[in-house]
Amino acid sequence: MAQFENIRSAVGARAAQIDEGLRAHMNKVYGTMSVG
Repeated sequence: MAQFENIRSAVGARAAQIDEGLRAHMNKVYGTMSVG
């Protein structure tokens, strides 16, 4: 059971990391669109 918790928390951390990268990318895209 503890192993399952470790896997789930690792997946959650990875999803948060991807979400942060996606948010930074979209901010850059929206910034470029608003300028151009």
